[in-house]
Amino acid sequence: MEEYELDRGICLLISLGKLQESFDYFGILCSPKIGDLGLDDLRVLSDGNRGSLDAALSDVLGGETSRVEFKSSLLFDWKKYLKEKNDDAEEYRLEALVHSVMKTIAAFSNTDGGVIFVGVADDGSICGLEKDFQLTNKKRGDYDGWEQYLRAQVESRFFDGKSINAYVRTEPLVKEGNVFVRIQVAARSELTFMKKGAALSYS
Repeated sequence: MEEYELDRGICLLISLGKLQESFDYFGILCSPKIGDLGLDDLRVLSDGNRGSLDAALSDVLGGETSRVEFKSSLLFDWKKYLKEKNDDAEEYRLEALVHSVMKTIAAFSNTDGGVIFVGVADDGSICGLEKDFQLTNKKRGDYDGWEQYLRAQVESRFFDGKSINAYVRTEPLVKEGNVFVRIQVAARSELTFMKKGAALSYS
């Protein structure tokens, strides 16, 4: 009986591996990837070509909805900057903006999933993330450093943050020299809780 169960387990792993290969071949994105987390966890399949710039701009043109949100930045306070326009990015660091992005990730994760465009103003204009790059990782000052910072925030601000990161997919896009990021958040079967002092909160 034990040998039979072992054979079944091996066959299952081989089948899952082949399934992931098929997804890769046809350009199908699976979030979280097969092999990440448990077999019972929900997974979202999407067209890999949906991440193109044209598709993203089409989503932005459609405006904010229950499943699409715009965030001008992760850390940089654009409202204050537009009034003062000082060159020192550190003067415009606003941690409340990070919290706002985390709350949106929690909300999408706890419902039907959704997309966050960071580097896009409320009116749909692309403001870019170059100033954010200076704040999230001074040494790198690029998208990779920005993504590392984002994922570190998810891991530290959520209970079971490592697992939640598997449901968050990011993609940098560029329009007229301005970098903005599309964050795809997949729904989870379990509630996503943010850390808030000693209390638990979810949105």
